[in-house]
Amino acid sequence: MSNSISTSVNANFDPDDFNRDNFDPDNFDQPDDFDSDNFDPDNFDPDNFDQPDDFETPDLKASDFAHSTAHPVISRNRTDAESHQLALTIAQAADDRKGVDIALLRVSDVSYLADYFVVVTGFSNVQVRAIARSIQEKVETEWQQLPLRIEGQMEGSWVLIDYGDVIAHIFLPNERQFYNLEAFWGHAEQISFALSSSQEIR
Repeated sequence: MSNSISTSVNANFDPDDFNRDNFDPDNFDQPDDFDSDNFDPDNFDPDNFDQPDDFETPDLKASDFAHSTAHPVISRNRTDAESHQLALTIAQAADDRKGVDIALLRVSDVSYLADYFVVVTGFSNVQVRAIARSIQEKVETEWQQLPLRIEGQMEGSWVLIDYGDVIAHIFLPNERQFYNLEAFWGHAEQISFALSSSQEIR
């Protein structure tokens, strides 16, 4: 006996009358020849799945499903030089929105969380959120990558933007002093760098 299964849509099914909210599984008719006991999803053969004669596949494009061409990247495939460059891109985006006390920490030797942290201070909730948006926009434009996760953007006191190998932390002054990531990761190397504003960060 073949492991594949051939199914068809019930002849009484009218997609125009289908209401998902009122769907009653107890009154849903399976095709007469459908044997749920012998259905094996591991051996399902899509070539033997019969669509109804009047079924039309929508002409959809990937752009119909996304607002952005960017996509998450398997960031751990980047070299250290590429991760470092991404960290600089983040630092520059923060500087573009007047973020201060920008610190770049290489944490790859002391943490499994990421390879680099970029730590920034903003002086208001509005500025913290503006810095976070600037980082997201610049990384999306220059690296075609979206964050893997974002936390704290609503509150705007500590926003974390995770790109996998690089994590940005944007703090209000009191929160930065309280959490003191530079001291917590005191064994991490702090990288000196210069931004387009010609301000060297140490």
